[in-house]
Amino acid sequence: MSPNVPTECERGCAMLALSATRAEWLEHDACGAPLYGHAAVHGEGVEMLVTAALAARKAAGGTTRRCRLALGEGLAKHRVLPLPALGKSELRAVVARKAQAMLEVENATELCFAADDAGPSADGARSWLLTAAPRQRLTELLVRLRERRLRIRGVVLESLAALHLADELRREDGAASLCVAFGPTAVEVSLFDNGRLAVSEVLEGDLASQPQLATGVLQLIRTSAAYWRKSRRGAEVAEVRVLGMAPDRGPLLGQAIEAALPGCAVRCEPAHDDDHPDAGRVAMLGALLRQSALAPDLSPPLPPRRLTRALGLAACIGALLGGFALVRRAVHEPSAELRTEIARLEGETVDLALMERRRAEVRDTLELVHERVRRAAALGADAPEYVDSLSSVLGALSGRAELLQASVVSGPGGRHDLRFEAVTVAPPLQALRLVRAAELALTADPQIEDVHLELPTSTAEDPSSREFRFAVSAVQCVR
Repeated sequence: MSPNVPTECERGCAMLALSATRAEWLEHDACGAPLYGHAAVHGEGVEMLVTAALAARKAAGGTTRRCRLALGEGLAKHRVLPLPALGKSELRAVVARKAQAMLEVENATELCFAADDAGPSADGARSWLLTAAPRQRLTELLVRLRERRLRIRGVVLESLAALHLADELRREDGAASLCVAFGPTAVEVSLFDNGRLAVSEVLEGDLASQPQLATGVLQLIRTSAAYWRKSRRGAEVAEVRVLGMAPDRGPLLGQAIEAALPGCAVRCEPAHDDDHPDAGRVAMLGALLRQSALAPDLSPPLPPRRLTRALGLAACIGALLGGFALVRRAVHEPSAELRTEIARLEGETVDLALMERRRAEVRDTLELVHERVRRAAALGADAPEYVDSLSSVLGALSGRAELLQASVVSGPGGRHDLRFEAVTVAPPLQALRLVRAAELALTADPQIEDVHLELPTSTAEDPSSREFRFAVSAVQCVR
C-alpha cells in the first residue's frame, strides 16, 4: 500500500492536532485527496483551543465531524522508562510517580496517563512508554469539542507518530527498522525490533529554522544503529523510514542516511514528487490516523450529556409505543398523553443549570426566613406582658397622679425592667403622701418586685406651679 493513499479508516475519520500555539485539521475527500488547514491559537484556555480547532477545520474545508485528537507541545508529554520486573501494584505506583514528576503535579488523580510495555531494554529490564496529560484540562477540552458537535474517537500524542507505523515497519526477516519523525518542534528517532519499540530518542528543534539540526539527526541515527549492532551482536538496521520532512529535502537526508548505513533501505513519506504545499504535515497527521497497538489512548471518561436521562426515558417510551403499533387505535389517547409528558419533561429540563441555580437561591432564602422566625419565636417567648405592666402602673396611680411615660425592657428568665414617670398636682406634703400611696399600691402587686422611687431634689414654692414629678423603677416578674 502506498503511503500517500489513505485507507478506508483514514477517509472516514479526520485528524485534529492541537498544541498550545497551533491547531491543524486533516481529512480526505471521497477521492482520497487530503484536505488540510491550520489556525493559530490566540491566547490561553480551552475555549481558545476549541476556537482554533474549528477555524482549522473551516480552513481545510472539512465536512466530517468524526475525528481523532492528537495532543502536541504544551498539552501532553511522553517518556520511555526502563524499569525492572515489578508486581502490578508496585509498577502502577512507580509509573504514577513518574507521571507526576513528568508533568510536575502533586497527585496522580490530576492526570490521564498510560504506560505500555515497549519490550526489553538494553540492561535486561523492560521499557515502558509513559504518556500523560492534565486530566481536568483534557476533559474540559473534549466536552467543549463535543458541544461543538465534533465526535472524538481517541486521544493520542502527536510526538508519537512513529508508533503508528510500527506494524508497517515489521519485517519478515525480523530485522530492525528506524523511523525518523519530523515534528514542528522536535525530531524523534525510534528503533523498532519486529514491531516492538526498542529505543526512542528526541532531538529538540525545528529543521526549517535550524538547518544545522540535520547533522544532529544524522548522528542520532548512527548512534541508534550502533546501539543495535552492539546489543544484537552485529545485527544491522535494515530499513529507515523518514516521516514528515518536506518532499524536496527528504531525498537529501535519504542519501546521507544511505551513506552512513550502507545497505540500508530508506523510504521517505511524503515522496519526493508530492506537490501538496503542506505535504510534510499531511504525512505526519496521516500517520497518526493509522491504527497501532503501541500507541496509547489517553481518552478520559466524560460526564454524560445534558438531558441524557430525560432523553433516555423518551427513547424508551418511544420504543414501547412503536412496539404497540398494531393496537394503535386502542392506545391512541394514552400514547398522546405520554408524548405530551415527554415534551413537557424535555422543555422543563432545557435550562437545567438555571433551574439548579434558582433552587439554590430559594433554599438560601428559606434558610434565612427560618432563622429569623426562630429568632422571633425565641424573643416572643420571653417578651414582657405590656398590658399587665400598664395595668399595674395605672392601678397604682389611679386618683393619685397622671402617667407621663412608661417603658418595659425584656430581660432573661421572665424578669423585665419596668420604668415610668408620673406627675401629681398638689402641695408638696400632700404630693409626697400621694406618691407614697402609689408606691405601696405598686409593691402590693404580686408581679412587681424591687420598687425604687426617684423623687425630685427640690420643690417650687410658686403657688402657680404645684406640679410634683417623680419616677419609679421596678422589676416585673412573669410566672
